[in-house]
Amino acid sequence: MTTIGTHLDKVQDILQDDGIIWSRAELLDYFVDAYRQLLATTSAVRLFTILEVPPRFPWSITYPWEAEFCDDGAAWQWAFQGEGGYAASHLWELELLYGITPTAAGETTVTAPWERSFVNPVHQHFRFAVPRDSERVIKLWYDHELLLPIAVKTLDRLETNWYSLEGRPLAWTQGVGPNRTVEVFEIVTAYVDSYRTRDAVTNDTNPLHGIARQYSGARTYSWVSDTGGSVPYGISRHLSSPDRQYYPVSIPPDSQPGGRSGWLASSHDNLLVLDAYIPDVGTLTEADMLVLVPPQLGKYCRYYTLSRAFGRQGEGFNAGMAAFFQSWYGLGVQLLQQLHQLARKDRTVQRHPAGVEDRRPPWVQLPSTYPRVRNW
Repeated sequence: MTTIGTHLDKVQDILQDDGIIWSRAELLDYFVDAYRQLLATTSAVRLFTILEVPPRFPWSITYPWEAEFCDDGAAWQWAFQGEGGYAASHLWELELLYGITPTAAGETTVTAPWERSFVNPVHQHFRFAVPRDSERVIKLWYDHELLLPIAVKTLDRLETNWYSLEGRPLAWTQGVGPNRTVEVFEIVTAYVDSYRTRDAVTNDTNPLHGIARQYSGARTYSWVSDTGGSVPYGISRHLSSPDRQYYPVSIPPDSQPGGRSGWLASSHDNLLVLDAYIPDVGTLTEADMLVLVPPQLGKYCRYYTLSRAFGRQGEGFNAGMAAFFQSWYGLGVQLLQQLHQLARKDRTVQRHPAGVEDRRPPWVQLPSTYPRVRNW
């Protein structure tokens, strides 16, 4: 496949510039922006993600500024925030700090969302974090049942603490939390542990070290080697079942699955998220390739780059050429949207058994010779 650097060479040939007017770093920024815009506008690349119930966060923080130091993991802010930089673990503590007589605000606080399996706080949101490369959430399922999106204002009209009401999930919303978070109404606080790894020697529950050697559970698991024998060698490369689907996800998501399985999850009694994926800007260089779109669509990213280059104020500005290449880039957006529609239909057919329809069957079409009134 063609690298980004090769595309930039072709852009410079059209511009007839060796970096004097448009620097290489500037063109790289335009090209990466084109790549992200092409994916974000069309939402063509969609991935399935499992969010375990209750939510799991790698970090728990007290102040919002601490999220900057949590690397790539999502942070969950557990403390109640007050004016003046105060953070308290109970609501009555804020009243005491502001000189107000504390009321009977015996709110129980948890420092991690999974602690809700023991107690459910009334004033703490039930919040899930989607991957940082997620552009937007498209659909959400709980235990294979589709949840409908709903606005926060609609839930606020209930005049209840809707973000902590227990029950079976009915809807989801973007909520009032930070970016790339969603909230579910109603919530399930029971702790769900889909797959648990155990040490082969001590039989203790530990993070998965090495590779999985054995699978066990309420279902029946059997090994089949590439040669057809029942004794496996090496590591598991393929999982199949007549009753359910197994979907491999690589890290990062834009690479082919390889190596060992580092994490196992199930959509049973958990949230299944279908989200639009966009690449991380900070990790793209000239040596990278456009792996999320067909190679033939790389030329449309060049057209976007040329449009931005000619549309920049200063030397080299040409409004006519900028509009010309922008129109060509629009053709690429339309083409990718058409390709996405075909892929979406294939995914819909794959997720539904044969003969099952989501809509009401059409009315029966009677022949033209059929009488309008029957005499019984």
